Amino acid sequence: MKRFIGMSACAAVLMLGVAPAIAGDGPTFPQPENQFEGRIAKDPQTYMGFDVRRRNGRKVVQNVFVRAKFSCPGFSAGYEQFPVKGAFAVKRGKFSDVKTYKLSPPGQATFRFRVALSGKLKGKRARGDIRFTIRFPNPKSEGFVNCTGRERDWKARRGAEVEPVIKPPMGP
Repeated sequence: MKRFIGMSACAAVLMLGVAPAIAGDGPTFPQPENQFEGRIAKDPQTYMGFDVRRRNGRKVVQNVFVRAKFSCPGFSAGYEQFPVKGAFAVKRGKFSDVKTYKLSPPGQATFRFRVALSGKLKGKRARGDIRFTIRFPNPKSEGFVNCTGRERDWKARRGAEVEPVIKPPMGP
């Protein structure tokens, strides 16, 4: 059964009132059924999922999907979910790489993502670190806003059924 949790690259920012000029529904990212699923920093509102496949005889980590906490200087913090484009080569049970890519929701600004992901696979368990930056146009002035997710530890297990517990934003 597929699970769907709709949230755009700017939805968390919109809920926090940071980007009123970028109003709109934005894209919906379906949360895939991953082989490995787990949490980031033991936070129940987060999600870390990926698949391990063989490509040309070698293992790769792909279909990475993340829901993690972020903060924006001068603005509020929140949670964001997004797919990580590309694959990570596995060598001796370890993987590490930095992916940079853009997502452009129709009729909205372009969001730039930079994701540094590293990890270690050991049987049915996996663990590692994730850091990311989301960059989008500042709705209040010229320039850009850089939101970051600090280096966070994550753990995942093969066959685990993990869904983030999404709490509504607090305040008026």
